[in-house]
Amino acid sequence: MLIFFYFYNFLVNSASISTPKTSANENSPCSSAENVQEFLSFLDEDVLTNNRGNSKKICETHNISMDKQTLKRDGVVLTFSIFDTDKMQMSALADFVKKYFTAEHADLLDNTRNMLDLVDEMLKIFGNGEIPQNLEEGRQEYNSWLGKNDLALLKVKEKTFQHLFHVRYDPKWYKGPDNLFWQFLGKKQNLLNSILKYNNLELSLKVLRSLKGLKQKFGYFYGCFVILKKYLKSKMEPCENSVDFNDFEGKITKCNCISCSEYKPLIAYLLHLQGIFDTVITLHPLEQTYSNIKYYYENQDIFKKDVEKSIENLKDFKKLISD
Repeated sequence: MLIFFYFYNFLVNSASISTPKTSANENSPCSSAENVQEFLSFLDEDVLTNNRGNSKKICETHNISMDKQTLKRDGVVLTFSIFDTDKMQMSALADFVKKYFTAEHADLLDNTRNMLDLVDEMLKIFGNGEIPQNLEEGRQEYNSWLGKNDLALLKVKEKTFQHLFHVRYDPKWYKGPDNLFWQFLGKKQNLLNSILKYNNLELSLKVLRSLKGLKQKFGYFYGCFVILKKYLKSKMEPCENSVDFNDFEGKITKCNCISCSEYKPLIAYLLHLQGIFDTVITLHPLEQTYSNIKYYYENQDIFKKDVEKSIENLKDFKKLISD
């Protein structure tokens, strides 16, 4: 049990590593026509032609206009067309992100990452003072249970918040009262878990962005694609039949709600772009890197929101113990 306790401390410390963000990677791709052409040159022309044929077929089958379309929202203008060549579409995708999402685009070109720090986040919320009386009573009750269950070595003697940030939380062995002190440890653990997941993701992105050739180009353009999808999802009305936003084919073939019907040309455009990226994964079935890149970009925002949610829960808890 004590071995696990030391391992737990190692995990906590690993969540306290902070890596400063510096300059962008000099070898990162940009949205120039040359880089687009280089990216597409890695792909099989027959597979790209097949993807284009599938896009045309789905548009014809479902009476979707393939003419050039323009979507305007809050000063952001997106122009797209299935008729455009893959080179034109990929170039337009990158230029769109670069023009309207400057910070996000700069982040795509930066191979250094910011690591979150558990102690820093906890100090922002609780400071480094002594715990209030209601939490102190919970600590004493917690220690009393440990002593009665042959776990006296794990008793918590410290009474300041900062010293509590490293206290172990494990509901598998603690079966004592669910008091405020135990709830504090649980909410702190949730933040630790979300920070570890987020930091691991950021470290993985740092490694992936150091790659060259097709892997580098794929990461850049897929990152642009995720930024585009995130923006469009925020501006499009939700599907009335709860078809997942990323299920572009399903939104076209299975749903006739007002939102999916109105945005069918845009959804077909996204489906075509997704097909280009899926082509890379299909052509390299034994190469996990491309699937990893896709996973990391799709989950980066989700993991970040998990951290933010854990922080908000702790802020609410701070109000509770302060009343």
